[in-house]
Formats: sequence, structure tokens, C-alpha cells
Amino acid sequence: MPAGERIDAATLASRTGVGPARIEELARVGILAPDADGTFAAGDLSTARLAFAFEASGITLDDIGAATTRGVLPELSRLVLGEPVGLRPQTHAQVAEELGLDPALMGRFLQALGLPEADPDAPIRDDDVELLGFGATAIGAGLPEETVLRTLRVFAEHLDRMAEHQRALFRTDVQDRMIASGVPRAQMLEASAEIRQQLVELGFRTSFLIHRRLLERQQFENTAEQLELLFDEIGVRRRTDHAPEAVVFVDLSGFTRLTEELGDEQAAERSRELANVVRAAAVRNRGRVIKLLGDGAMVHFPSAPDAVAGASAVIELAELAGLPAARAGVTVGALIRRDGDYFGHTVNLASRICDAAAASSVTATREVADLTPELSWMPIGDATLKGVPDPVPLVRLADQG
Repeated sequence: MPAGERIDAATLASRTGVGPARIEELARVGILAPDADGTFAAGDLSTARLAFAFEASGITLDDIGAATTRGVLPELSRLVLGEPVGLRPQTHAQVAEELGLDPALMGRFLQALGLPEADPDAPIRDDDVELLGFGATAIGAGLPEETVLRTLRVFAEHLDRMAEHQRALFRTDVQDRMIASGVPRAQMLEASAEIRQQLVELGFRTSFLIHRRLLERQQFENTAEQLELLFDEIGVRRRTDHAPEAVVFVDLSGFTRLTEELGDEQAAERSRELANVVRAAAVRNRGRVIKLLGDGAMVHFPSAPDAVAGASAVIELAELAGLPAARAGVTVGALIRRDGDYFGHTVNLASRICDAAAASSVTATREVADLTPELSWMPIGDATLKGVPDPVPLVRLADQG
């Protein structure tokens, strides 16, 4: 519902989940201001719900209206900008029936989204209807319930972290700064509301663009890997003069435990230190950092010798920097390039080898060892790696340190 749309009192009451008399009460005490024709702005929906929430907490509507009239409280309508979300006439139970969802499954959907358990007889929010509709569609398409619930949990957990960050940014860098500069709290609330709405809109668009870009990359990577497997099956081979390039994945051993022990802030500092280490090692050995992964990184090198030297340098520099032990996985082969990134079996294999590598070690495929005969490699046997169909013979650099 666009915030500028006009609605009558009955519609406002229905969408707020109250009777018409309650809307009249808000108008009487000055919290809402209807036009001469008795209509309200659609945005008054958010104002009404905010006022009723405070009333339920023990602050009377008369007190809110009186404080607004005296000018010591900003008009609530100035604090709740943006597109309002209202309630439907239907209850949760009615919507569950319409969608063909078992009420218990609807409850599990809401729980997976991190939302409170709903009263089956309570009116349902507009956006909850749409969200639950997505879940019902996925179930109807044949996806297992646990797959749908797991997907909802992943989305909700990451989006909740984003929302928490946005709130902390707004509170610390906008509101607290205004208060510290001497702006009265009532004035701050009104002035910051406009900034908040701009940041909300910016956040929505930014998260959409980033998600679309990352999803596109994941889809391209999957398609590239599947096509490589298909080319092998039908006998399509790459040119023999195609020089193999190298990929290195590095990460810090025990980073999850480190985060639990030191906290997110200290762990983030370790990530920044690792990024500096990886960049330094890459520059020294003709490498290019493709992406940083928090506790690790992906680096491209033009040859196997450069890659092994770069991987070894990361491990040495990480130790000198006082970081947890680093480890590296190295592969060589054909790479698929797109938008400055690299895809394909060679990339996936390097990542999986890094996951399986021991701390403070450079672990690689047999092909890497064959291209670096001047180095001492120790066979460590065939490894079964996640996402790789066949066991892979691996070697470990033996002359480190």
C-alpha cells in the first residue's frame, strides 16, 4: 500500500486490526489528523500501530496526544515513513487453509524465519501472507519440507544480521552523533526519520543488487562445472596448447574456534591481517587475489611454480604476523573466466583440497608436483573430497620451513 494513498476510517481500522471507534480515538487526541472528507493517509496505518503498541505498554493515548500538542513529542506520523504494512481481514488459520498448508507447518515456516508463533485466530500481516505463499508454492512444486525450512532459515539468519548492522549503523552514526552534538532528542527523532528512510531504501536496493550478482555467479559456476563434466562424457577435449594456470585457496586453521574465543571484532581484525598477508604473497609471486573469504582467500597464478611459492609465502607470513596456522590447496588446469572471476573444476578442486589440508601445509594435486620437479613432494594418498566425484591423489610440500 503506497504511503500517499488515501483510505477511509473503516479501512484503516480493519488494516490496523481494531474497531472504527479506536481510530476515532486517535483522531480525537490528535495522534491522527483526517482530511476534511474523513479520509486518512495510508501511512497513518503505521502511526496507529505504533501508538497502540505504546498504549499496550502502559502509555495512554491521551498522554501521547497531549505530549504531541505541547510540542515535546514529535508527531508519530513523522517517525514512521515508508510503505506501511498492515493486517489482512483473514486470520492465520484462514490463510493456512487458503494456501493448503497444515497450521503446524505454517508455524514451522514462521519459526524458520525467526518470527514469533502466531495466534491462529489473529489477523495476519500482508507480507506474511506473501512469504507463506512462497513456502506453499515450494512445497507444492515437490521440494521436501526440510529443504524449504532450511532455505528459509538461511535467508532469515543472514538478513537478520544485515538488519542488525543497519540498525547499529543508524543508531551510532546518525542518532547518537546528533545527540552528542547537542540536538534535543525530540528534534533528533524527527530529523533522523528522513535519513533512516533513505538508508532503508538504499539498503534494500544494495542487498538486492548484491544478492543478484552473487546468485548469478553461483549459477554460472554450477553451469560451468556441469558443462565440463558433459564435455568429458562426450569426448570434447581442450586444445593441447592451452597452458595450465594455477589456483590457490588459503585459509586459517581453527578460525571458527578463534571467533568463539575472541569474539567477532577480534576475528574480523585477524581477517584483515590475513588479507594483507595474502596480498603481499600474491604480489611477490605474480599472483592476483580474486576474492577474500573472511578466514581465507582465492588467488590466481600464471603457473604452478608461482602458485606453490605464493602458497608457501602465505603460510610463512601468517606465522610471522602471529596469525593462526594457515593452510593452502593448489591445483593447475583450465579455468573459465567471467567478470574478473574464475570458475570450473580446477577452482572447485583447489577449494576442497584446502578444506582437507593440514595446518601449516601446502597440499596439491599430482599435476602440480609434476610441474614443480625441483621441489620435494610427499604423497599422502587418494582423498575423497566433498563435491568431487572421484578420489583425488594428493601430495604435500615436504620442504617447508
